[in-house]
Amino acid sequence: MTDFTKGCNAKEILANLKSDKQAVLMKKQEELVRALENIRETLTPDQFLDQVGFFAPKSGIPLPEWKRQQIAVKKCAEAIKQEEIKLLAQFDEWKSSQKPQWARMDRKIC
Repeated sequence: MTDFTKGCNAKEILANLKSDKQAVLMKKQEELVRALENIRETLTPDQFLDQVGFFAPKSGIPLPEWKRQQIAVKKCAEAIKQEEIKLLAQFDEWKSSQKPQWARMDRKIC
């Protein structure tokens, strides 16, 4: 045995490291879920209703209120989807940065 493993079993050390990494991953995943829920709660169609005009863009015909609300709902869903994609990309980037350098290398066979 080498000096750093005296008195400790190497398998125990590896198991502890693995469980620590899993705990950090679980914590980060919980933060991601909370952030996604927060986005879904804060972005509402009412916030996008101001961005919808009262008249149709090409024809100039007045839009009924239900149509304006429908457009606001679509804009809200699109904004939520964009934010979710951004958060998931940040999480994936963080997750890949936690891998060792050799595991991040492209596995192209020459």
